[in-house]
Amino acid sequence: MSQGGQDTPRVRVFRENGTRAPSCRVGTFNVRSLQSSIKKKYLIQDFEQYKLDILGITETWINGTGVDRLENGHILYRSGGSSSRAGVAILINKNISNNVISYQFYSERIISLRLASSPRPGSRGITVICCYAPTLQVSTARPNVADSFYSQLEHAVTNAKRRDELWILGDLNAKVGSSSPGSKSPVGNFSKHQT
Repeated sequence: MSQGGQDTPRVRVFRENGTRAPSCRVGTFNVRSLQSSIKKKYLIQDFEQYKLDILGITETWINGTGVDRLENGHILYRSGGSSSRAGVAILINKNISNNVISYQFYSERIISLRLASSPRPGSRGITVICCYAPTLQVSTARPNVADSFYSQLEHAVTNAKRRDELWILGDLNAKVGSSSPGSKSPVGNFSKHQT
């Protein structure tokens, strides 16, 4: 996987014309709503500015599931539920949109997409899972939400083809830090920084 828009070194994807792309640029954004057209416009601008091929998006706050071809040709696979505070999506660059083999909507917190990494039939693929984990606050108040999320995530990982490269993107709501247990600091104890 890549971080901060850096190139992914091992797995390459092919373009619409069948030629191999030199690399695959992957990112993840927590957008805190894609309900307005302005937010979608800024998302697309950032997606294109960073020259991304695949973008995992969390907290879309969009209800329902679907596949949308955006006006610039990029494809948005989105999964939301009845809650307006969740929702995940995967945005695929129009230049590699023909690589999409399949997609699965698991819940408002998990979506997966399978891409071909070569135009040859039967070749190794890429499974991309985008997830948005419940926060500690939600997990504490409603443990069934966390249990359901991790069960669905395990199911999504298990459903990935064995030969595929597996990429997990999104917001896992992990907390890291150097505070000790029992302190009022919101961070845990795994940081190089003082809190």
